[in-house]
Amino acid sequence: MTKFCGNCGGGASDNARFCPGCGAALAQFIYVSPAQTAEGVFNRSVIQQIGAINIGAMADDKDTYIHQGNLAFEAQDYQLARQCYDRVLAINPDCAEAWYGRAGALSGLRHYQEAVASYDNALALAPNNANAWNNRGFALRYLGRLQEAQESFKKARELLGLA
Repeated sequence: MTKFCGNCGGGASDNARFCPGCGAALAQFIYVSPAQTAEGVFNRSVIQQIGAINIGAMADDKDTYIHQGNLAFEAQDYQLARQCYDRVLAINPDCAEAWYGRAGALSGLRHYQEAVASYDNALALAPNNANAWNNRGFALRYLGRLQEAQESFKKARELLGLA
């Protein structure tokens, strides 16, 4: 595998501990396959393939997993995103950002019941997160729980000053 920095996109040798371009620690590197390296282009879409992030090789660093989960989510690799957010929650179960990210990943996987539970956990920790209230409403709507969905949408509008 070849390493590319998740911070600046620069490449590094397999035995490098820090990015030669920006100095990011090894935990910030994204591991890509030789086929991806042969393409000669690194961008955030490289993590669309399962295993593009070597989760086992990363340090137990909450911020790194949040970052990698966000990248996976942007690449629509919701399963990988969920794995990253779950790793954060194993380190810190009171991380509202990880619960929110996990909920979004579960929604992307169409696991709406689990998504609602994760949004509820996020909102228990950060009750003023308008995006969480709004997205919870969409998950509830997909479950056919329309009254609860409307209440979540209303709460989001109130928090945004739109009610």
